[in-house]
Amino acid sequence: MSKTEKNDINLDQDGNLIFQSYFIIELLIKLKDNNFVNSDYFNKMDYNPFSKELLKKVDIDNQGMLMLTLYALLVIPKEILQTSYVPDFEQINIQLSSYCHNTETNYSSDSENIDYIRHLRNAVAHGRMSFVNNSHLIFEDEVNK
Repeated sequence: MSKTEKNDINLDQDGNLIFQSYFIIELLIKLKDNNFVNSDYFNKMDYNPFSKELLKKVDIDNQGMLMLTLYALLVIPKEILQTSYVPDFEQINIQLSSYCHNTETNYSSDSENIDYIRHLRNAVAHGRMSFVNNSHLIFEDEVNK
């Protein structure tokens, strides 16, 4: 690209929300890949000492990052894109059904097929996730009664 050429990317409000969330997750992954919490830069940072030591123990790719990632890659896009990409969301639900185990639902709208994306979105958005022995996750979604 020449110096006179501009690289303008024009995003609407929805695209802006989706891509900026993704960029933050991508930045965190690159910081992890480059061992940021053990870098001289991190060690010299003016940072809460307790937080700094805890972050060194859990590193960047921890359960908190997983929750942020799921929020950025699942909750935000679903809210913005669900009505425009119905067939795509249906295909994702079919794929998810092969990964989901011990699924129970009391949603009447799930009588034909379980809407895994909606339930995952709700569980992530409401913080109803459990980490089991660092081996798997349990997502819980409840009907408001």
